[in-house]
Parts: sequence; C-alpha cells; structure tokens
Amino acid sequence: ADGEYLYVTDVVRCIFAKLTLDGQVLWEKHHPGEVRPYAVQPISFSPTNFAFLPNGDFILADGYGSGVLLRYDRHGEFLRVIGGTGAGEGEFSCPHGVFVDDRGPQPVIVVADRGNFRLQILTLDGRFLRAVRDEENLRWPCQFDVQGDLMLCPDLEGQLCLLDCDYRVIA
Repeated sequence: ADGEYLYVTDVVRCIFAKLTLDGQVLWEKHHPGEVRPYAVQPISFSPTNFAFLPNGDFILADGYGSGVLLRYDRHGEFLRVIGGTGAGEGEFSCPHGVFVDDRGPQPVIVVADRGNFRLQILTLDGRFLRAVRDEENLRWPCQFDVQGDLMLCPDLEGQLCLLDCDYRVIA
C-alpha cells in the first residue's frame, strides 16, 4: 500500500527497516546473505542510508560494512549489488550517504564516497558517470539535501558545502 513510511538504518544491530509513522515495524532486514560479497565469507554489514528511485526501488548504502551499494525493489526484495570496495571508478570506501538528484536533465545517484574523499555520480541503474573531488572542501562528505538549485553536503570535519548543479563547491 502506498503512503508515508519511515525507513531506518541501525548501525548497532546491523539492520534496516520500514516502519509506519507511529513506529510499527512493517519489515526488518539484514544483509542479502545469498549474494557476493556476503555469501563468500563472513563480512561486516552496517547500513548507513537510503536513496529512493523514481520507480519506488531504493538504494541502500552499506557504508560501515562491505562498502557497496545494494539495490532493492519497492517491497524490500534484494535486486543486486552496485559497485565494489576500492578507490577506482564505481568502487567505494565508506559510501555513507546516497541521494537521488533530479536537478539535471536526468536523475542521477550521488554517493558520498567518504573514505575516498569524493562524490561519485552514477546513473539510476548504478553505472559510473564521474567522480567529483575538491580536496580543499570535500574532505569527508556524509550526506546530501537539495534546496532549489543548491545541493548541501555536510562534512565530518564540521563544515557544510554548497554545490551547484555541476557539483562544483560554491561555498
């Protein structure tokens, strides 16, 4: 059923869940144990954030765990892993925040690739488009919000960056 819900991550219990607005748990999930990298060996899972796609699917960042993104359908059924752990294109080190940015001609996924001191821009199906670096200003990006044409990106070092539509730091 459609409506408003709370989607939460719990980094202590290593779960993510869907709740009603009054706190009733509709479902609670752990990592998708049947797929790589989780099925290969015991691996850490500690999800940090959600991003919701226009079709209702969502991206879950396993930021404090395996360092990948996981795609689920609107019902919370696992679809696939996006990316891998590392420093290359489409690889992540603590992908803490994820956000669907619809300010441009096509919506994209923006990832706060915190351990690699950058943002990564992906298509909605998870293909790498580009990395954004600004060593002076984007040190440890955490999450995103958009107000008009500006994207706000808080940083673990106590600053807030304002980014334009091309992800250039303007303040």
